[in-house]
Amino acid sequence: MIKGEISVSDSPIIEDEPVFSGMMEWDGEIVKTRIVLTKSVDALLGTALLRGMEVGLNYSTSEVVLKKEE
Repeated sequence: MIKGEISVSDSPIIEDEPVFSGMMEWDGEIVKTRIVLTKSVDALLGTALLRGMEVGLNYSTSEVVLKKEE
C-alpha cells in the first residue's frame, strides 16, 4: 500500500488516501489497476480505462454503453 495525492471527480484533490494495486476484469480481459480507498459513497471509474472506448450516455434511461473504437 502506498499513499499519494489523487484527483477525483467528486471532490477536490485528496491527499494521504491509501492506494492499493489490484487486478480487475475489464472488457473481457484481466488488467492491473490502482485502487484508491476514499470516503466517497460512489465507486468511481478512472478515465484511463476508457482509452480506446466509445462512451454513450442516455440520460432518460440512465444507461451507459461502452464500445471499443473501430
